[in-house]
Parts: sequence; structure tokens; C-alpha cells
Amino acid sequence: MPWHDYTCRLADRTAQILITDDFAGSPPVSRFPFLVWVGIWGHHPPGAAFWHPDETEALDDLEDALLAALAPSGGSTAIYAFRLAAAGIREYFVYCHSPSQVIAAGRSWAATRPDYRIEFEQHSDPTWHEYRKYVTLASPSGPA
Repeated sequence: MPWHDYTCRLADRTAQILITDDFAGSPPVSRFPFLVWVGIWGHHPPGAAFWHPDETEALDDLEDALLAALAPSGGSTAIYAFRLAAAGIREYFVYCHSPSQVIAAGRSWAATRPDYRIEFEQHSDPTWHEYRKYVTLASPSGPA
């Protein structure tokens, strides 16, 4: 999966975006019409960074474990599409066909990490609007 990493200004904040362009041409909208959002907040004020440098390894480990819990079967039940990082928070965007199942798996995993603030939301996004908005920003030619 080719991933792109870039920084941009969103409405009220600067964000780092990590996104795959695998689905730019034809996202699997009929198979995965729901979007699950997961927010993980860092423990320490990040200063001018997106997260405190001392938390990089811990947040990376949390990310790996979270994604393994949410999409354990290699994309058959859920697809990790992109991540936003802004001052003190990492936000994960996962498309799926059963948001209640994905969120239940995520909450079960999150219960093992009570030391972090972790929140979940679900949204209907049958056209993959959120993904398309950010993948366009990541394209070499910029927004269409």
C-alpha cells in the first residue's frame, strides 16, 4: 500500500495526514459504506509538534495494536484509510460494513489501555467523502 505523508492547514489547525492512495480511483464504497473514527490523545502537551516526542514510541505501538484490533483479517471486514495528527491527538479513519462490530473490537482493545483517552464514533459515508477530501490534497497535482 503506498502511503503519503503531508502537512496541511485544516480549518482551525495544522495537521499531519498519512493516507493511502490505493482507493483514490475506485474506493470499495458498496462493501464499506461506514466510517469509524478513533481518537487517541497523548498524555503530554506536544508543544510545537503534533505529539510530544517522548510519546512517539508509545503512540506508534498503540496505533499498531489498534489497527490489528479493528481490521484483523487483512481488509475483509474493515479498511484503514488514513490518519490525521494534530496537536496532541491522532485520529484514525477506518471504513467498514459493520461499524458496531468494529467499534466493539476497538472498545475491547481500548479497555486494555485505560491510561489513554480513546474515543470512537461512527458515521455513514457511502461515497467515501472524507477519504476523497483528503486523498485529493495528497495528490501531486493538489486539490482538483
